[in-house]
Amino acid sequence: MRNQSPNRKDVSPLGCTVTPRDQVLLNITNDYLNGHTKDEPTPPATIAAELLELLSDAVMMINRTLDKSAKWPVPTVLSPNAVARCMVHLHHIYRVSLAGPDSGSDADVLAIYRTDPDCKGTYSILKNDFYKLAKAYNAELSAKELEETYFQMTILAPQSKLCSDPNLIPVENGLFNYETKALEPFD
Repeated sequence: MRNQSPNRKDVSPLGCTVTPRDQVLLNITNDYLNGHTKDEPTPPATIAAELLELLSDAVMMINRTLDKSAKWPVPTVLSPNAVARCMVHLHHIYRVSLAGPDSGSDADVLAIYRTDPDCKGTYSILKNDFYKLAKAYNAELSAKELEETYFQMTILAPQSKLCSDPNLIPVENGLFNYETKALEPFD
């Protein structure tokens, strides 16, 4: 059975150790995203261009060491997995448990924080809101790739529980606590 650990290495026919392409691209993507936060918004087109340049440069560098028949395809757009990772890391996207904390991820819905002025301070569960943002990272995503991106987010997004306190009312700049009459920050 093949070793599937995150740091797996394959042995080439020549006997040298090679890190698989998917792992190289994943490591570069994660390293790049670790330099960015949700609190420092960067336009998706900028993120996509910078990350794609890093991925392409790395593949071209690796290709210089490989035989012509073993060369890796150079990425020209971000993959659905890379788009999903960018979205989950850089935007407020969560799996919300609607059936309780022990219900399992099949009962979760994906929710994204709305930033448009009319809905600011709320979350949306509409797939089109996710698709619109995904297209900002890769305008060429097909319908099938949009579904793959969404599926990847359901795996990558952290789980959050639905607030059941009837005294907390979401407003644009926090939560209004009806019982204490005080504005509390979003957590």
